[in-house]
Amino acid sequence: MSDVDSQKDLYIYGRTVEISTKYEFIKVLGSGQYGKAHSARNLETGEVFAVKTINKSRFRFSDRKYQFDAMRNEIAITRALQHPNIITLFEVYENETDLHLVMELCQGGELFDRIKAKKQYSELQAQSVLRQIASALVCLHQNKIAHCDLKPDNFLFDGPNDDAKVKIIDFGMARALRRREYLKHLRGTPYYIAPEVLEGQYSEHCDMWSFGVVMFVMLFGFPPFHGNSDQEIFDSIRKGFQPEVKAGWGPWFPSALTVSTSAQDLIGRLLTKDPISRLSAEEVLDHPWIQGKDVPSHPLPLTVVSNLNNFIKKTRFTNEVLSYLTQNTMSTEEYLALARTFRFIDKNNDGTLSCEEFRQALQETENRPVNIEQLQKIVELADLDGDGTISWKELLLATTARRLAAKEDRLWASFKNIDLDGDGRLSVDELVQALNLPEETVRGMIQEVDIDGNGFVDYEEFLLILSDAQLDAVGGETDGGLGQINELVATPVLERGE
Repeated sequence: MSDVDSQKDLYIYGRTVEISTKYEFIKVLGSGQYGKAHSARNLETGEVFAVKTINKSRFRFSDRKYQFDAMRNEIAITRALQHPNIITLFEVYENETDLHLVMELCQGGELFDRIKAKKQYSELQAQSVLRQIASALVCLHQNKIAHCDLKPDNFLFDGPNDDAKVKIIDFGMARALRRREYLKHLRGTPYYIAPEVLEGQYSEHCDMWSFGVVMFVMLFGFPPFHGNSDQEIFDSIRKGFQPEVKAGWGPWFPSALTVSTSAQDLIGRLLTKDPISRLSAEEVLDHPWIQGKDVPSHPLPLTVVSNLNNFIKKTRFTNEVLSYLTQNTMSTEEYLALARTFRFIDKNNDGTLSCEEFRQALQETENRPVNIEQLQKIVELADLDGDGTISWKELLLATTARRLAAKEDRLWASFKNIDLDGDGRLSVDELVQALNLPEETVRGMIQEVDIDGNGFVDYEEFLLILSDAQLDAVGGETDGGLGQINELVATPVLERGE
């Protein structure tokens, strides 16, 4: 292997001086699968930034090359964009183990969390936010960059004040396009995906459909396209949006919630199936509603915020606890067996498992026809981020979920493992220690699942969360669930097939 290849395998951006020579870390802002985010002070200027640290050692097996290439793409795109409503990446530092991205610090929270905190808001306030997002999209699309994952989670405010700027973040799925070039792979989050993305031929115009869905959710409090599974959501998207006022809740304007005619007109022009007929970002900026003409300033109905709370309620508790339990209940032998399975199924070595790759693996190991429809449901069950494939982490969580669901004794043992003082309930301190998350994050997670509102998670709440419905969402026993996938782990052919 040449020195160049060796460097490429070891570094994403390239070795730099140590970040500690330039910045002092202040506190942890959050953590995830691959690392943490800190606030950090520039030692020379005293200015405070956000530093996203990726621990490269957490990239496993075939995931590594894919993740390195994805990070290089994200860095290149983010550094190329300069706009007041797009997150700024200032510097990159890297050594053998860690990659550090120095970014502007946004302390105003996510879009929908901000709306929830306000209790009530108006069309005019929504217009102010959406105008800024549309302006950022003009910059993106003029540079022939498609974000491909516009959703409320990817909009942050730079400060807590009312006039704070909104910023588009997370360019992990973004792609730079050449003239008349189209993307083919499924990207995005189900509720917000454009119909042409589902058909496998799309460009930056997909972002404008997602923008229209975000606008609809902001004004009505629920998504226009919904269902009990990704496939049902996709089927609804393919049928399209009906720009008319009707009773009930669906891909139309609900008669129970009134917004201005101008807002309806803009949404209808955005949720147009034909990308050519759909408004561009520049055309959106010229629309009367975005320009603030005749936009009502009176508060939207309280029902909108209530709907919104129900829609965006997250399952952070479930995922974080399953991550912890995976580390503490899965044996080395089980982990390695699952890793062999992952590598065997991942034929194209892109670090994710597609439905087609599962079909090929099952066909090879069981030598019988595979029910594609059932297999698609299995993939949907474990697909937490909605990208249409199963990552290594998703397979780990789904496998752990299935093992726990098989016997309540395992759930009880897992609960006791976290319940350090043995009082039959999980406190903030116990979950902070177990999950290695900031106290503020843990308190928010507990609020989402604390049914009796006592500030703790007792065993009955834990059982409810980590058994029936929640486990179905991450790979439970429904329709055979991940049973077929887990059976692959025990198949000797897998080891012979490597």
